[in-house]
Amino acid sequence: MRKYLSSLVIVASLVWSPFVEANFLASGKSIFQSLAGAGGGCAHGVTVVTATGASTYTVGSGCTSLSLEAIGVGGATNSSGVGGGGGAYAGSFNLTVTNGQTVYLNVSASGSATWANIATNSATTLATNGVSADFGLAGSSGGAGGLASNSVGQTVHSGGTGGAAGSSSTYGGGGGGSAGPGGNGGNGGAANTTLSEGGGGGAGGASTTAGQAGQTSAGGHGGAGPSGTAGGAGSTASSAAVAGTNGSGGGGGFTTTNLAGAVGSIYPVSAWASAGTYGPGGGCGGGYGLTGGASCAGIYGAGEGGRPGAAGTGGGALIVITQ
Repeated sequence: MRKYLSSLVIVASLVWSPFVEANFLASGKSIFQSLAGAGGGCAHGVTVVTATGASTYTVGSGCTSLSLEAIGVGGATNSSGVGGGGGAYAGSFNLTVTNGQTVYLNVSASGSATWANIATNSATTLATNGVSADFGLAGSSGGAGGLASNSVGQTVHSGGTGGAAGSSSTYGGGGGGSAGPGGNGGNGGAANTTLSEGGGGGAGGASTTAGQAGQTSAGGHGGAGPSGTAGGAGSTASSAAVAGTNGSGGGGGFTTTNLAGAVGSIYPVSAWASAGTYGPGGGCGGGYGLTGGASCAGIYGAGEGGRPGAAGTGGGALIVITQ
């Protein structure tokens, strides 16, 4: 009773118009039902799933629609020295669901797409049923970024490609940046082909700025992030490579002195902030030798920096559910 009395007070304050009337008629609800629902009958917020493997999500009470987004897993690297590719992004919005409906999820650890499907327990081929975000290739497979053309969603973007290795494959290229809601990821910088510097990492989603190639006296700088934040500086004979910030890429390593590339960084998506710090990752810097390239564990969708002779880790995938 109190809800309807409150609704009457709201009705009294409305300026009625043909537009308002048409919307109520189209909804198939009474004015009281519409106003009661306007207060957030489906206020279940944002859920982010990062644990690899299959799982399910149950649609909350009062919910008739939800949105699904995904970032594919970033590519790792190994003896090739090529940087790993960044994961793709896919998003589908305002999908029709019912209370208690099961949403099927699969977060890939490597080598396959990350997907969410409201209809069946399989990777979707229809944007009306969910999303599928392509993965970044490992450096040993060429380091290509996850492709929008291999992804499914109302909105899709490609991850950046990992940077090329040096001529002797001793010096690693930078990892490609993850795609995000705002756009494609940047490409990793190539290692210097004659000298011993690693390339910088690629930028994160919505920034196509590539990582800088290895220089004559320093590792390459990471690519800038989506909001223009500069990438991490490459290392020199006297200073270590610097990590990226706010979605930018990490700097590359330099010969046997300060050989390690630096890690990229997450660009926090404001619409996901209620669930924590999540977003596309800037690629990680390439380095020198077995352990020089930076691992991108925890930097979502980012490609690992080239680390010749040793396998590492690309940035993990994620699925975002918004009700």
